[in-house]
Amino acid sequence: MPIFSQGYRAWSGTLHGRLSRLLAVAALELHIQVRRVGLWIFYAIALLLTGGAFLILYFLMNGFMGSPPALPANAGPIVAKSLCLEFNLKFVTPILVAIAGGGAIARDRRYNAHLLYFSKALRPADYLAGKALALGLLVGMSGLVPAVLYFGAIFDRSNEIYSSFDLVRLLLAMVVEVALFTLYYVGAVFAFSSLTKSRVLPGILFMSFLWVLWFFGHLYNIVQSVQLAQESARSAEEGEGGTGRMLQRMFEGSEGRIEGARPVAVYVVRSGSSHVRKVIHCTRPGSFDEENWRRSTPMNWQYRDEWARMEVESVEANYEGTSYEWLQLLNQFVLVGRVADAFYPEPSTSKLDLKNAMDYGGPLPPQVVLPVWQVACVYAVLTAAGYALVLWRLRSFERRAE
Repeated sequence: MPIFSQGYRAWSGTLHGRLSRLLAVAALELHIQVRRVGLWIFYAIALLLTGGAFLILYFLMNGFMGSPPALPANAGPIVAKSLCLEFNLKFVTPILVAIAGGGAIARDRRYNAHLLYFSKALRPADYLAGKALALGLLVGMSGLVPAVLYFGAIFDRSNEIYSSFDLVRLLLAMVVEVALFTLYYVGAVFAFSSLTKSRVLPGILFMSFLWVLWFFGHLYNIVQSVQLAQESARSAEEGEGGTGRMLQRMFEGSEGRIEGARPVAVYVVRSGSSHVRKVIHCTRPGSFDEENWRRSTPMNWQYRDEWARMEVESVEANYEGTSYEWLQLLNQFVLVGRVADAFYPEPSTSKLDLKNAMDYGGPLPPQVVLPVWQVACVYAVLTAAGYALVLWRLRSFERRAE
């Protein structure tokens, strides 16, 4: 039943502390959400899909009933991150946010519950934090559980090549990515929820907003990919050194941003006298174990006849201001390249995401080069704009309750 302003009076008794009121808002929102049958149905479907993806990845990495693994050990981390991000953060999480968060603020507007909240000296920021905490717990679990499962699927075999520290850092990176995407999604859906009293419309607007960003990002991706493909083709026609020039382009503009320059060795597979190359590894000079790589990387059947003519060559380049340790650290925790997956349907390669494209045995096709500062600015602006709009609307509701 709605609360009518003409019969409601502000509370004049003793109030609990600010944190207690914030947690009370979060507890009430969680209580409302867990009673929704549709939410649990969606959770069950998402769990089945996640479990299926986990089994597929596990058998690909470890083999099935004694058969050899279908994926090399060094493919585990990138496959796990791709599954976690592309499936959960691009599909499961947005739908869950739309279902659970679409009516979070609109429901209180529809029943005039803001009169109750803000007449009790509850600040708009506390109200927003409580709602975001409740929704973040619901949404975060949909991303953290798959991250842990995928990590478990690759841990045994990947530990043969990568240290435990690297694998733990991979898990932490996925947790950080889930947290930041959740923060961004919650701010966006709350912004739409504060603009209407409908429970369904905010979720529709939120999904439409993501689709519009995806659409224009896809157009940008196509244009930039075509341009980069043309440049790569011209470099390949020039013969020796084409790969080095393409790598230099990817690092272009990074001088002076990172201190402690050290050499970066790029190992490339070359087929006979062909100029076609596949980048396979990026590391410090001299630390690449070619024998281990050949043993752990099964070749597809169409390449078996050419395996004897495959050679491994080293291309070393010392880019000023580019430290390999910083590349690894920023690659894992700043969400470079992968952070743009919400906008671009195809994998994007940024300057500091070069190691991911090289370490895991995959080719390096022409892709969009997204500077880290551009990606970070886009997400920071969108997230800040969403929460700023919500706070502005909540302050207007607070003035009505006074």
